[in-house]
Amino acid sequence: YSTNKAKIEESTHIFICDYHSGIYALAGQDVRMIIKGMVYDVLLIDNPMEMNEQLEIYLRKVGAWDGC
Repeated sequence: YSTNKAKIEESTHIFICDYHSGIYALAGQDVRMIIKGMVYDVLLIDNPMEMNEQLEIYLRKVGAWDGC
């Protein structure tokens, strides 16, 4: 992952939500999301144009969550 473009190209989904400083603070850390029983690796958390209006979270689908 030498550039952001590589991360975006490997994403399978994009999650868009309102801006939240706590979520944006997770950028650059190893984070996963569980959405409707499916696990996603977070590849990039983007604050478009640094406007603090919304976040675009680029995800790669990993598989089903086993509940652990």
